Amino acid sequence: MKKFSSVLMLIVLLGGLLSACVEKVEPTATPEPTTAAPTTAAPTEEALGEVLKIGQISMLSGVMALYGQQQTRGFELGLEYASGGKQDAEGRWIIANRPVEVITRDDEGNAEKGVAAARELIEKEGVEILQGPVASGVAVALTTIAEENKIVLMIDPAASAFPTGPNFNPYVFRTSRTNYDDVLVIAKYLVENVGEKFAHIGVDNAFGQGSGIALAYAVEQYGGRVVDDIYAPFDTTDFTPYIQRAMDSGADCLFLTWSGTGYVTLFQQLSDLGALEEMTVATGYGDNASFAAVYGSALGQIGLNVYHYTVPDNPINDWLVERHLEEYSEPPDLFTAGGMASALALAAALEKTAGDANSEALIPALEGLKFEGPKGTYYIRPEDHVCEQPMNILKLVNLNPDLNGDGIPEYEFFETVYVSEYDELGVPCTLTGDYAARCEGIAARQSQQAEEEPLGEVLKIGQISMLSGVMALYGQQQTRGFELGLEYMSGGKQDAEGRWIIANRPVEVITRDDEGNAEKGVAAARELIEKEGVEILQGPVASGVAVALTTIAQENKIVLMIDPAASAFPTGPNFNPYVFRTSRTNYDDVLVIAKYLVENVGSKFAHIGVDNAFGQGSGIALAYAVGQYGGEVIADIYAPFETTDFTPYIQQAMDSGADCLFLTWSGTGYVTLFQQLSDLGALEDMTVATGYGDNASFAAVYGAALGQIGLNVYHYTVPNNAINDWLVKRHLEEYNEPPDLFTAGGMASAIALATALEATDGEATGDVLIEALEGLKFQGPKGTYYIRPEDHVCEQPMNILKLVNLNPDSDGDGVNDYKFFETVYVSKYDELGVPCTLTGDYAARCGDLVTP
Repeated sequence: MKKFSSVLMLIVLLGGLLSACVEKVEPTATPEPTTAAPTTAAPTEEALGEVLKIGQISMLSGVMALYGQQQTRGFELGLEYASGGKQDAEGRWIIANRPVEVITRDDEGNAEKGVAAARELIEKEGVEILQGPVASGVAVALTTIAEENKIVLMIDPAASAFPTGPNFNPYVFRTSRTNYDDVLVIAKYLVENVGEKFAHIGVDNAFGQGSGIALAYAVEQYGGRVVDDIYAPFDTTDFTPYIQRAMDSGADCLFLTWSGTGYVTLFQQLSDLGALEEMTVATGYGDNASFAAVYGSALGQIGLNVYHYTVPDNPINDWLVERHLEEYSEPPDLFTAGGMASALALAAALEKTAGDANSEALIPALEGLKFEGPKGTYYIRPEDHVCEQPMNILKLVNLNPDLNGDGIPEYEFFETVYVSEYDELGVPCTLTGDYAARCEGIAARQSQQAEEEPLGEVLKIGQISMLSGVMALYGQQQTRGFELGLEYMSGGKQDAEGRWIIANRPVEVITRDDEGNAEKGVAAARELIEKEGVEILQGPVASGVAVALTTIAQENKIVLMIDPAASAFPTGPNFNPYVFRTSRTNYDDVLVIAKYLVENVGSKFAHIGVDNAFGQGSGIALAYAVGQYGGEVIADIYAPFETTDFTPYIQQAMDSGADCLFLTWSGTGYVTLFQQLSDLGALEDMTVATGYGDNASFAAVYGAALGQIGLNVYHYTVPNNAINDWLVKRHLEEYNEPPDLFTAGGMASAIALATALEATDGEATGDVLIEALEGLKFQGPKGTYYIRPEDHVCEQPMNILKLVNLNPDSDGDGVNDYKFFETVYVSKYDELGVPCTLTGDYAARCGDLVTP
C-alpha cells in the first residue's frame, strides 16, 4: 500500500485563444501602480474619445460561478490600476483617453449561450473587444466569433490550450495560463518523487481533454507515461467507476483535472474507495473557500498553484491585495490575478494604438507584449499568443482560513517552495494546419533575445571522433548529431558568434580526428585539455580509443561522455567515476535479439568479431545473452580489423557445428565479410546474425537478407516522438538526407550533457557534473534514456526490424529516404537487463543490479 501523499496540482478552468503574429513588437510597460485611492477627477467629456465597450463573457451562475466572480472583480480592478485612477463623469475608468464600459453576460458554462451572448454584445451593444470566459468549451466556441467579426478576444481564465493551438486564429489572445503550464511546472517533481506511471481523471470537455494531452506531454519529458486517460461528464456525482478504473490501471499517481464544486464530491469518493491510500493523488490548489472541504487530507503536501495572493512580491500584487480587501473585505482569489492581467494587457496595447481597438491595430500591439502584472512578468508570444507567466509550487501548511482570529479570513495556507520564471517552462507551440509554420518564430525570437542577455564564459567541449579511415562515416554521424543536439537543447539560442547557448554559456565544440588509433586519441585529448582548455570530453567512435580515454578523464577529473563507441569495457572493467555514456553497449545489442535467435534459430552459436575492445566486448556479451535463454557460444573467433581475407575465420565457424553465426564488425570491412560468407556458402549452411548498420551500406552488405529480421541501434523511421521528428526535419534541411545510425547517439549525448549543465547552472567541473549525470533520465530521439548511477551505463530502447526493401529511393523522387524496414519490436528503455560489469574496487557499486 502506498501511503497517501497528495501532490496537489491546480487544474482549474482557464481557457485561451490563439492569435496570429503580424510583426514583431517591442515590449510595452504597464502603467506605474497607483498607491493612493483613485480619484474621480478626469478630463472633460469633450476631451475624451468615444466610449470603448468591452464585452465580457463569464460564468455568473452554476458550479463555477465563484470563478466568474473572481474574473470580473480582477478585470475591473485591472482597469482601475491601468487607468491610474482616472474616471469620467459616469465613473468609467479611462484607458488611452477612452472611457471603458464593460458589459458582462452570463454564459452559464454553455458554449451555445456563450456564442449567443457574444453575438448580441457585438451586434446590439457595439462592443469592440471580447474578454473571458471561464469555461474552456465556451472559449473554443468564441474563437470562431472573434474571427468572423474581426474582433480581439482576450481569454482569461479558461485554461484549455486548444484556443491557442488547434483552434487558433489571429484574433484570439490569452493572459490565462494553459494546461501545459499546469503540468510542466510540477511534472518533474511528480516523476522523480511519485512514480513514472500516471492515470488521469478529467472532466469530459475542452479543459479536461486539453489537460490530458498536456499531462502526457509533460510527464514524458521526464520519463513518465500516462497509462490510462479517463473522462467523466461535468455533472457526474458518482465517480466510483472512474476511480476504480484508475485504481486498476497500475498507476503510481492519479492526476485529476476537475473544476467547480464537483471537486468536493470527487475527493470524498476517492477517500471512501481507498484510492488516497493506494496511490498518490495529484491535482492543484484551488480557490480559497474550498480548502477545508477539498484539501483536508493534504496538510504538509506540495502542489502547483496558478496564483495565491501571498506568493508574489511586487507592487502590482501589493496594490491588488490592498484594493481587494478594501472593496470586498477579503484577499484576491485564484483567478482574480488573471482578470487583472487581462485588463492590463489590453490597456497596455490600447495605449500603444492611441485607443484604436480595431483588430488590425490591436493585434500587432498585443503580439510580443511584455508587461508586469500581479504574478510578475507576463509575455504574450507573437507566434501563438500563448501568455508565458510564472507558476507556483507551494507547500500546504495550514487549513485554518482565519489564523489571527479577527473574523476576516486571510487564507494564509502556504509556504512557497518554488516560483518559475515567466519564460522557463517551455510551453510547447501547438499550432496546426496553415498556422503550424508560425511556431518556428519562437526559436528565432529566443535566439535574438539570447544575444542581448549577459552570457557566462564560453564552455569548450573537446570532441574525439574518427573523421578519416574506414569508420569516418560514423564520425560524421556523431558530430552532426551532437551539433544538432546542442541546437535542440538551446531552443535555437545563439550568441553573436553563432555558438549554441546551454545553461547561459555559449558552447564551442573543438573536434579532433583520432583516426581510430588509441594513442592519437589520447594525444588529442591531452592537447584539448591542456592547450584549448576544454571542460568536457565527448566521443569517440572506436571502442579502443574510448577505453584509453577513461584514464585521461580520471587524471584530469573531467567528464568523458562516450558515444558512439559500444564496448562495455569503459563502463565495466575500465570504469572510473568520470566516465559516462549515452551509447548503447555490446550487451544491448545481443540482449535485444538473443531470445529470438535461440527460439527461432538454434542454441549453438559461433561468433566472428573484430579483434579489439568492441569485438571482444561483444563476444563476452553474446555468451552472456544467449546463456540467459539456454544457448551456448561454441566458437569465439577474432580477426584483425584490417582483415581482407576472412576465409579461415569463416571456415572455422562453419566447422564448429553452430546453428547461428553472430558477427561483430564495423566499417567497410562488412562488405568484404558478407561477400566471402556468400562465396563460401556460409549463408546457406548456417543462419548469419548481425546488426543492421548505416543507410549507405545496405545494398552492398544486406543484399541477401531481404525478409530477414535483425537488431538495430537506431533508424530514423522507428521512433515516434517529437524529438525524433525534430531531428529528422532538421537533418533533412541541413544535409539533404535523413539522420543515420549514430546521429541519434550524438544528439542524445548533447541532450544529456545539456540537461546536466542546466541542473548545475553551467558548472562543468567533474565532481559537480558527475552528481547531475548520475541517475539522469531524459527524453531523446529514441525515447527515454536513463544513465544508471551505479555504473553510468545508459539504458535505452533497441530495435528488432524486418528488412523489406533495399532501394534507398523508394519513392523515386531523387532523394534517398532509406525506408528499408518494418518494425518488429522496440524494447522499453529499461527492459533488457544489461548487466553491471564493474570489477575490483568498483564492483560493490553494482548493488542490486544484475551481474554476469
